[in-house]
Amino acid sequence: MSGALSASVRYVLSAEIEDITQPLFGVDMQVGLTVRYRLQDRAGKTRWERRIVTRHTARLGEAFLGSERLRYANEGAARENIAAFLRALGAEARAGGVAGVS
Repeated sequence: MSGALSASVRYVLSAEIEDITQPLFGVDMQVGLTVRYRLQDRAGKTRWERRIVTRHTARLGEAFLGSERLRYANEGAARENIAAFLRALGAEARAGGVAGVS
């Protein structure tokens, strides 16, 4: 992160994958993804933190190859996790829980 922060940065966001569950094989591939998001101020104080769990299933009709379905399920779980994070942070900011985040 060297050089990534400037004096005008108010918050630093970190995202840590805590768990990912993937099937070894199957017709429908369901992936579960758990990510801990943390928003800290410049002093390092945690201002907001959430663990978000999402699941996504890729069906046989989306891709014939199992490896491709697994990739689709991984990508879907990640997309849904990020979307859930943005909704949660937006709701918190609108409620005034994280000052200055918009």
